[in-house]
Amino acid sequence: GSKQQVPSNCVIKREQEKCMEMMALEDSGSEFDCPWFWDNLTCWQPAKLGEVIQVNCPELFSQFISEEDYGQFLLTLHVHSA
Repeated sequence: GSKQQVPSNCVIKREQEKCMEMMALEDSGSEFDCPWFWDNLTCWQPAKLGEVIQVNCPELFSQFISEEDYGQFLLTLHVHSA
């Protein structure tokens, strides 16, 4: 089916708002080396050093690729010390 095209900046804004809510709800405290992190596209959850976090592709991409393909995409963050 054809999904209604939402302007990408709206999608990103919604994602960012969700991310900010998560940050406010869950004070990750000092147990994590990396706190919640919004990179202007994706919301990354807190992580410890050495952890690998995978998140679904930003919703934005679901407008450009088919749902089957979208479901297979994961973004990966490797947390390591600088």
